[in-house]
Amino acid sequence: MSQAETLRNLVLGNAILRVLAPAEVDYLVAASTVRSYEKNRQIFHRGDPGDGLYLIVSGQIGIKTLFQDGNEIFLNVLDKGDIFGEIAAIDGGERTAGAVAMEAVQLLFVERRVVHELLGRNNRLCVRLLELVCERLRWTSGVIEDSLNRAIRSRLASRLLRLAGEHGATRQDGTVIQLKLTQEMLARMLGATRESVNKELMGFQRAGLITRSRGYVTIRDAGGLSRASQEDDL
Repeated sequence: MSQAETLRNLVLGNAILRVLAPAEVDYLVAASTVRSYEKNRQIFHRGDPGDGLYLIVSGQIGIKTLFQDGNEIFLNVLDKGDIFGEIAAIDGGERTAGAVAMEAVQLLFVERRVVHELLGRNNRLCVRLLELVCERLRWTSGVIEDSLNRAIRSRLASRLLRLAGEHGATRQDGTVIQLKLTQEMLARMLGATRESVNKELMGFQRAGLITRSRGYVTIRDAGGLSRASQEDDL
């Protein structure tokens, strides 16, 4: 399969971009560029110019921000086929958060000019992008609220449930989060220590709420995890 065909299939597999007509998909792929980044490489920083959006061809991207106290927190982790950078690509303003490669990644970069041309042609794309922006604003608001108002145990339970809603696949033994979630990654998501996250994960596992295997978390008891997410409010 050629690179163009691979990229075309990725575009068609994205919940937002799949509304494009075949000719529009071909135009997007032809007018865009593939960029490669090593692990831990910064894609853009908060405050950078909004020059376009990205589609993940391979690898994982972390979306992060800094609180006023200087602590860094990961708002979300995105995987192959996801898009990011959409807010600044729409309005041309500054990036509202930073993006970093969690592992070696390849990204399809779509210039803001191309995004706007497609938005002008396709009303359904306008609606889907607006829905995505609203969805991610709700997600971010929830993450920040959790970080400010909950203890680590309830924050971790809440974040696992959110990740399952975003990246979960239902299987016979539960809902597996289809992202490799190391203890360090979860700690950076919560603004906590790796040791404290490990302690709570082990507690969830002993209680039968989750299982872990090769970096993947499976939620076995969503109801129990939901109750844990509401405990120990600060």
